[in-house]
Amino acid sequence: MVSNVRKLRSSGVVVAVVVSAVLTLGLTGIGQTGALASPASKTKINSVCGGAIKGKTYNVAMVTAVVSNVFYLTMRNGANVVAKRINKECGVKITMSYQGATDFTVGTQMPVLSSLLAKPIDALLVVPSDLAGVNGPLKEFNAKGVPIITLDTTSSDKAILSSAITSDGFGGGEQAAALIGKFAHGKGTVAVNSISPGVTTTDARVSGFLAGIKKYPNIKVLPTQYNDFSIPKAETEVQSELLANPNLVGLFAANETGGEGGGAAVVAAGKKGKVDVVAFDADTPETPLLANGTISALIIQRPGYEGQLGMQYAFDILTGQKNLVKKVVTLANVVGTTATAKSPSITKYYYTSTNSD
Repeated sequence: MVSNVRKLRSSGVVVAVVVSAVLTLGLTGIGQTGALASPASKTKINSVCGGAIKGKTYNVAMVTAVVSNVFYLTMRNGANVVAKRINKECGVKITMSYQGATDFTVGTQMPVLSSLLAKPIDALLVVPSDLAGVNGPLKEFNAKGVPIITLDTTSSDKAILSSAITSDGFGGGEQAAALIGKFAHGKGTVAVNSISPGVTTTDARVSGFLAGIKKYPNIKVLPTQYNDFSIPKAETEVQSELLANPNLVGLFAANETGGEGGGAAVVAAGKKGKVDVVAFDADTPETPLLANGTISALIIQRPGYEGQLGMQYAFDILTGQKNLVKKVVTLANVVGTTATAKSPSITKYYYTSTNSD
């Protein structure tokens, strides 16, 4: 295991999270994506102070999509942990402001980004709500010399980014396909539920799922439904699919709203245990559903670690250590099933307002 992120960052652009619980699934071919390094949950990021000036204040802004969502609160916590460590080790003062949109749309995130342009920001950690929709203000930050690091989602304009840190969406989609394929014994009809087209992370997850499910020629996949980050809408969509497709055997939800809404629809239809729900994420409403079997498996990301690495990269850039920053970092996922839902090796990755991993 690699316990020093400084070593991790010099080893390559793909970072794998290897969790022993995955090996207990008993599902051949379902494992973790990535292969170059394996940071443990207690990975310590050791700061190299570089050209930091003692006593200097560095203003870092974090702008997320759904600001109150525990995924992004976990990400915020991870960034704060590293900021405090750097402050202590290097004698500086990193101040991080945290703000974001009320929902996953360009219209609500754009004013937040635009308002920050008038403020003294040294580095920007951002979760773009759309691949290209918020490129306007991002280009303005870049023109001002502000380093931009995307977390979770990313921008289509790679030239303006100092780094893009995300989980392995495509690989996670493939993992979900393998899980559903095994659960369904390779036959039946499967539904797919996502947020909206143009969200880079969920688009990649759906693409990975569709690619992976091709290994099961007797499984029919319904057209992808989009819930617009609404649990009630996801529930309604899956209810309709259950009524129209009595042989539905599985649901792949590319994010938590699909998992929660889809799970509720399955229970309401009396199909719990007959329709396997495999969803991304591990927020507070989802994890009890995993434990009670409403959701059969979760593909869990590392938002806290994304925040940790994003803050470290911001500091590296601001202190003349760009050579330590990778242009692209892809973190592998952790797989939790109903059988492992209460295992400490899985629960430590659940998203909460206090977790920072």
